[in-house]
Amino acid sequence: MCPQLSQPETSSNKASNTIPQYWIMSTIYVDSRKRVAGDDSSFEFDIGETIHLQTGAKLSVLKFRVADAFLSTDRGQYLYWIDSALGTLNWATLPVGAYTGTRLAAWISSNYAAATYVAETNEIQIAYDGNRRVLNDSELRSQFPGTGSYPAGATPSKPLSINHLLGPSFIDGALQIHNFVTMKPYSELFLRCSTLANAAEIKGQR
Repeated sequence: MCPQLSQPETSSNKASNTIPQYWIMSTIYVDSRKRVAGDDSSFEFDIGETIHLQTGAKLSVLKFRVADAFLSTDRGQYLYWIDSALGTLNWATLPVGAYTGTRLAAWISSNYAAATYVAETNEIQIAYDGNRRVLNDSELRSQFPGTGSYPAGATPSKPLSINHLLGPSFIDGALQIHNFVTMKPYSELFLRCSTLANAAEIKGQR
């Protein structure tokens, strides 16, 4: 959202009240697929019109909103579990995509054990037989520190798991309950601009 500020008031125009100070708010939708140059990570975008600014006018961005276009699997695709009787680490690969709690539970049911998503409490409840158990990233590092037990590209320090979706868990009878499920791989977005970070380049009020 880009507001345009008219020429600021001075002692002369304030007295005559000929050029009042006001804001013009505009919303601009930017889509890298509509770029005129560059690639998805760095591109130029044509807004389709010419903006004329008066002398002394300022242009600033006060609000910036990004569409949640990340896939659920962007941070990892592997569901890991231990077979306590055999002492082995096992995994299944979640196909690339954007998932809801219900879809993720259905996939777990087909590839590991019966699972149900409970929308009221935002939980995924997975059947627990006393032997097999889903491991979190910390347990993976401590119980399976060797790289030989992991799929290609994954390591104990970076297992590329789907634990960012499942969240923490606890055992309750015949269930392993993941009680902080989130389908978003990222919850915060930080923007970095070397020009804005340099105080010498900042013009006007902050």
